[in-house]
Amino acid sequence: MDTLNLEAQVREDKGKGFVKKLRREGFLPGVLYGLDVETLPVTVNVRDLSRILRSAGENALIRLEVNGKEHITLVRELQRHPVRGDLIHVDFFQISLKEKLETVVPLRIVGESPGVRNEGGILQQMLREIDVRCLPTEIPEYIEVDISNLGFGENIVVGDLEGFGDIELLADPDTALAAVVAPHEEEEEEVEEIDEEDEGAAEEGEEEEGEGEEEEAE
Repeated sequence: MDTLNLEAQVREDKGKGFVKKLRREGFLPGVLYGLDVETLPVTVNVRDLSRILRSAGENALIRLEVNGKEHITLVRELQRHPVRGDLIHVDFFQISLKEKLETVVPLRIVGESPGVRNEGGILQQMLREIDVRCLPTEIPEYIEVDISNLGFGENIVVGDLEGFGDIELLADPDTALAAVVAPHEEEEEEVEEIDEEDEGAAEEGEEEEGEGEEEEAE
């Protein structure tokens, strides 16, 4: 994995008004912390960071330059506005390129299932990301789940994935990733999920009734 460069400045003022001003000017407040570094509030250009995330994903290795000093980092957390979806805060975690770490990698379905194409089944994806342990330079942008041989009534589990070298998959080998099921099974599961979400929303509404809106995260 290539290391991508990003400039940052130390953020001296931490007040809410100053942070809002930064965002209006196209800068994103954040924090740098991690291995052998004191926690440091920083700002980065939001367009530059967004460009990195689009090209290399959220597991991109970022060489963060702060006041002339370089820090090898990963984005540990991104906060977005709950309505607009804009980036509002970022955490950079300094790492060592020689030490393995644990992170989350997206799963990507590839191929066409004969169980869907020829037998009328519906593809159901149970897991969309997976925990891995590896060196920072070996973190994949995504892991492919090939369904080219997946027939009707069959599934793919973590143990079926192969060819990852020194990358350790931390999920249970028997954990299902994808399956081809009958259409009515898929519909029933969707209905159950919607019912559970409605119940959860109703409970949250009762608990939060009368409370004011939370302040935007700094």
